[in-house]
Amino acid sequence: MGGSLRGLEVGLTRLSRTEQVPNQPRTEWERLHPTLGAVMSLAFTYRDAPLQPRLDLAARLPIAGGLAEAPPLAFRAAFGAAVPF
Repeated sequence: MGGSLRGLEVGLTRLSRTEQVPNQPRTEWERLHPTLGAVMSLAFTYRDAPLQPRLDLAARLPIAGGLAEAPPLAFRAAFGAAVPF
């Protein structure tokens, strides 16, 4: 098991919206926002098996870019396995 502060993650967020008001033309818009966030992660591994399972949990806190539309905290989970060679 190990945990680490991975540092900064750069991303691009795409926002799109369509509005339809009765008796009015439909309005559509789309915006792209670059984002920057601090990422903290924790990895759980079982190294004594021939096929080593791994669970990664991460949280991302936005620092800059698209802050009004961004969630205050994002979580991510990933499962994988490694074969030692």
